[in-house]
Amino acid sequence: MSLNTIEEVEYALAKQVPDMQTGFIIKTHYGDIDFNDIIEYRGHEELNRIVNCIERVLEHRLKILKLDICSINTAK
Repeated sequence: MSLNTIEEVEYALAKQVPDMQTGFIIKTHYGDIDFNDIIEYRGHEELNRIVNCIERVLEHRLKILKLDICSINTAK
């Protein structure tokens, strides 16, 4: 998912972020960062903090996208 539209970010916030509470993997060009085992070794609290950070980033992204649309609409 590209997260370039309001709908994509809203979907991520509604579906994907809550699903991350059970673990997830971040894929990079240099390999994966696996957060699936973090619950076993560090507990839910640490995973929740990471997921909360991701949620805040996505909420910020959503605000930016909405502001962009507002500025486009007011420029017309």
